Amino acid sequence: AESLLKEMKASRLQPDVTTYNSVLATCTQAKDANRAEACLKQMLHENLEADAVSYSAVIDACAQAGDPARAEYWLEQMEVAGLRATIGSYSSLVHAVAKLGDVGRIERLFMRMQACKLEASGSMYNALISACAKRGDVDRAERWLTKMVDAGVRADVASYSAVIHACARSSDLPRAERTLERMRKSGVEANVVTYNSVINAWAKRGAALAAERLVAQMCEVHVEPDVVTLGAATHACAKAGDADRAEAIFERILSRGKTRP
Repeated sequence: AESLLKEMKASRLQPDVTTYNSVLATCTQAKDANRAEACLKQMLHENLEADAVSYSAVIDACAQAGDPARAEYWLEQMEVAGLRATIGSYSSLVHAVAKLGDVGRIERLFMRMQACKLEASGSMYNALISACAKRGDVDRAERWLTKMVDAGVRADVASYSAVIHACARSSDLPRAERTLERMRKSGVEANVVTYNSVINAWAKRGAALAAERLVAQMCEVHVEPDVVTLGAATHACAKAGDADRAEAIFERILSRGKTRP
């Protein structure tokens, strides 16, 4: 695409916005923020009216290159140019900032989207919830989960699991189980990783009864326990000195025929 630009200029033909956007698309695919930025600057230098596609490509290239500060700069320039940012532009930026764990910055981006009457997607909410959870900010993660649901965006297993894992890591196990129950009532099926997170946290306390109860719940909702489940549950029993319960859990899991020690 860039060679086409050179050929056109050599022939004294002026590339148009569509031609430049094709070049920008290739830069984005290559995650080459420098070339994408240079291409857009060249467009503006030639007094071409860059459109939303042009700016979005640069924003995406910068975000994918791990440079959210530069991506946010071009988002601002896009709005200064009087162009309406797309949800795709914000999405790539939100995910880039989430990798840095900058929760406050993501929240500010959500506020800007709201001001522009743009609705965040499920993956964007998940990125924010996960960033809160990784920081151990359970209150914030749960608050954004509630906002997600209230906004009519369907929360999925990743949404709830992020909150549950954060609760488990902070040893707030009653809250983890409340979130697990909330998840079930919403019609979202927990997976084995979600259950194992809570069972393992109970195991560290030697709470054999709680571990057994969760294993039974897994079986009831057809979530197959795995070797991690078995290890965590029996560890809880061992720590509690309850060999009989450990044996019962062992037999229950193995009787399902899908788990092998």
